[in-house]
Amino acid sequence: MKKIILASASPRRSDLMRRMGLSFDVVPSGAEREVFISDPGKYALAQAGFKAQDASANHPLNIIVAADTVVAIDGHILGKPQDPTDARRMLSMLAGRTHTVYTALVVIDIERRYERIGRADVTFADMSRYEIDTYISTGEPMDKAGAYGIQDIGMRYIRSVNGDFYTVVGLPVRELYEIMKELGEM
Repeated sequence: MKKIILASASPRRSDLMRRMGLSFDVVPSGAEREVFISDPGKYALAQAGFKAQDASANHPLNIIVAADTVVAIDGHILGKPQDPTDARRMLSMLAGRTHTVYTALVVIDIERRYERIGRADVTFADMSRYEIDTYISTGEPMDKAGAYGIQDIGMRYIRSVNGDFYTVVGLPVRELYEIMKELGEM
């Protein structure tokens, strides 16, 4: 029997898929690679593709769902911060400004491959150095693209979102629903 495999350790993606009504197994993939792509959407799509291919190689008869999220501002692609100093740099870049979040989705089902890229513009409120340091001290920024989580403590720094909120959380839910419907899983 065919299973749905989420190739991600992200608790946010798991939560969203459960809330969609999907039954799935989590098989994290650390298959990210260094790529030299300047377009943030294509960069995220390449990373999601690596994760999907890695999981598909080990689970070839299942439906693989993989995603990757990046934040883009001023021509820079921001992934997860490497340390608190890197998180401070990222949050300082975002404070008081608008940036774009891209979440790429790759779904593989034996002979079919679906690729989608969600996009949303997020405007941050101004943040003082104290607010940035206090936020970093919570630990929340350390495993999130752009060093913030819109669905948790980071929500207090968001002025607005123009686009799909769930893309910012890390999974373009509507696009995944459409794919799963086509595959007969919804």
